[in-house]
Amino acid sequence: MIRLIFIHGGPACRDYLKPVFENAFPSDFRLTFYDQLQGPTVGLGDLTAQLGKLIEGERSPVFLLGHSWGGRLAMEFLEHHERAITRLILADASLISNVSSTEFQAEM
Repeated sequence: MIRLIFIHGGPACRDYLKPVFENAFPSDFRLTFYDQLQGPTVGLGDLTAQLGKLIEGERSPVFLLGHSWGGRLAMEFLEHHERAITRLILADASLISNVSSTEFQAEM
């Protein structure tokens, strides 16, 4: 079974991908719709740690699907946890760098 984790855009948005994708995959995919931490003190490190806990101990292949800003978060996670992820799928990803942390903090 493949675990497919959806990482929505934002930051600071609630998940909007579930209604679109929850019935779109065969039964050999276990879907997880990741709802990101929110708040003015939340940073990329907090979000990648939260994502790490979500897949901790996972034995199945893990695919990350990052949409918009969620793609940036998925790439940040992959940079530090490459062995934990089998595939990375980017959908209309925001390819912003860590330099834009001011904008990130403003959104949070």
